[in-house]
Amino acid sequence: MTKAHLSPVFEAFLRQGAGMFVAARLAPTERGHAEAYHLFMAPAPGSVIVDLGCGSGQCGELLKEIDPSLEVINVVNDAGLIDYMNGKGRVCVNASFEDVPLPSKIADYVMCNEAIGHGDLDNVLQEAYRLLKAGGVMVIKDFSITDQEKEKLDLHAWRYQARQPSEFVAAAYRNGFSVQTLLHPPM
Repeated sequence: MTKAHLSPVFEAFLRQGAGMFVAARLAPTERGHAEAYHLFMAPAPGSVIVDLGCGSGQCGELLKEIDPSLEVINVVNDAGLIDYMNGKGRVCVNASFEDVPLPSKIADYVMCNEAIGHGDLDNVLQEAYRLLKAGGVMVIKDFSITDQEKEKLDLHAWRYQARQPSEFVAAAYRNGFSVQTLLHPPM
């Protein structure tokens, strides 16, 4: 099931039967989390969603269970996760989410769930902007720093950088987006 490139974090979760890694879960179950996420994102029927840094692809699968008309394209560059998704029949593109070999303006939504800290913020947002159709929506669910005394949260064991909400907002504006919603739901 897994190859050497499968990150230890995902390997442990998959071994324990988890299909989705959600450190900042919006509900007690994966299905409930996906329902809350779907409600927040509110994709129109038939929407194309590109999931940058999709992990195991489970979030997209759950979104498609909620609305079977959705098309989800998973993007990840981990050989073990790609094998896992291929085994599940999930559509997956093997690529860095900073350089996705998909046509421009393909997506109604681009989502990045607890993955954007693995890339350069500006590069990821530039690529998301390129992938989105006019009027498309970028949805980022990520760790954020709520302690105003801290500027950075170092998750170096995961090679991940959590950022202040203000960094996301500034980068969004720098890369052509407007910011409509910024939430800190209770965990």
